[in-house]
Amino acid sequence: MNPHLHRLIRDYQASVHMALQKLRASGIRMPTSAMDWAGMDLPLPGVLEDGIRYYKHGIGFAVWLPSGAVDFDFGEHGEADGFNRGRIAQFAMPNLAAYGFETPEAVKAAFDQAVASGEIVCPESTVCYLAGSDRVYATDV
Repeated sequence: MNPHLHRLIRDYQASVHMALQKLRASGIRMPTSAMDWAGMDLPLPGVLEDGIRYYKHGIGFAVWLPSGAVDFDFGEHGEADGFNRGRIAQFAMPNLAAYGFETPEAVKAAFDQAVASGEIVCPESTVCYLAGSDRVYATDV
């Protein structure tokens, strides 16, 4: 896998993990599935501890952390380590050069190449994972 893409994905996953920690610390229950999250009655938009804003949408949420925004969908069984091409490119936008990419299209091309080579697998329509990695569930955060 392109090492720049791998670092970008790991940074994205770390930001999602931080966002989940903020949600939990703010008293929001972690979902056991994507549908469980979709059915939760939360303020739209909402504010977490430390004044951190979030917006719940469908099976995901966007959180504006001090380090930057991260937008995320839960996996079918509550997985919290998933990502997709658009969300990774969006996450990289403020720091494209730092991640070694010149354009969002370059991020998407590297992503597509990793999917084609089997290094990224996309078993769900909106969520992909690093091949061979253990799943991380929201309830484990």
